[in-house]
Amino acid sequence: MEQAHEGLALAEKIGGESFNIEFNLAILEYEQGNYAEALELFKELSISENDDERKDAYYYMAECFYNMEDPENACTFFFKSMTLGDKDAEQVYYNYCQKGQLRKFLKERKKTEKVTF
Repeated sequence: MEQAHEGLALAEKIGGESFNIEFNLAILEYEQGNYAEALELFKELSISENDDERKDAYYYMAECFYNMEDPENACTFFFKSMTLGDKDAEQVYYNYCQKGQLRKFLKERKKTEKVTF
């Protein structure tokens, strides 16, 4: 996993700013359980002008907060992702945040993608 992280960091240096590279770095941190680090990376991605990119960043920000046992912030970001059309976030928001039901874990949404340059 360390090699993947180093490879993505190198791709970022060589290729400049790229949502996919940054997103993959954030996902790697998330998958490693480094939620605070992942959250910071997803925050940077959430300023994108692209709604789909913001939607994914918000969803994973919510997941980070959820895993950090901060349900209030998790629900805030599930709501933000939902308003951009994320159906997974909508399901979690209504069942977990609004109805107070135990959270059912959804299938993994994204995995790191192969980055070529």
